[in-house]
Amino acid sequence: MLCRPLSTTKIAPLGTIFLLFLSVCSPKENSFEGNIQYSPRLEGEGSDKLEPFLKTQVPSFRLYHKAEKARIERSGDILLIDYKKDSFYVLFPESLSYRAYPLQRDTGKGEKTPIVTDLGDTRVVLGHTCVGKRVSYTTPSGEVYMKFWEAQDLPVPASAQKAFPILPRGVHVQGMPLVLESPVMDLPIRLVYEATEIKSAKLNDTLFSIPSLYKKVN
Repeated sequence: MLCRPLSTTKIAPLGTIFLLFLSVCSPKENSFEGNIQYSPRLEGEGSDKLEPFLKTQVPSFRLYHKAEKARIERSGDILLIDYKKDSFYVLFPESLSYRAYPLQRDTGKGEKTPIVTDLGDTRVVLGHTCVGKRVSYTTPSGEVYMKFWEAQDLPVPASAQKAFPILPRGVHVQGMPLVLESPVMDLPIRLVYEATEIKSAKLNDTLFSIPSLYKKVN
């Protein structure tokens, strides 16, 4: 960012000039650093009957986030995302192996840019006010949609705003999504992932690195 020139008609005190320089040229608020636990639940008519399925097939996950990098721990694998390098890795702890993929993958199937609209409502999740948005996008199987609520007081870096790993590619966000809601097939049921724990903390860079024992597979 270029600094605005100071006025030459009046010389300000040195301390004032220094504060003005900081306010104009300093970077914006830092992005969220820490980890968030997301837990699933079903909502809607008949959702209680699918509860056993939910426990076995839809696991919770934990998202670690630091500046340009993210880590998602799921049942059976770990995802490492590097927004700056435009790449992500899937680690398989059981076999000590990993696969590499481009973060912004071009499927070549004519997928359209997601359409995002404001829901006009907010939710408070663990003390954070979240703004609701609706996303509709096209897949090879047809048009689908989802909803999410983002906490704009937990900002994400610019590089992650259109490539956030738990949202469809191309969806623009300013803060950490704390609630995700998707319909379940053609049933009157919704799958909801909601943050059940948020920890702001300094994270070690090794969390976002591939361990030396892991071997790349194709």
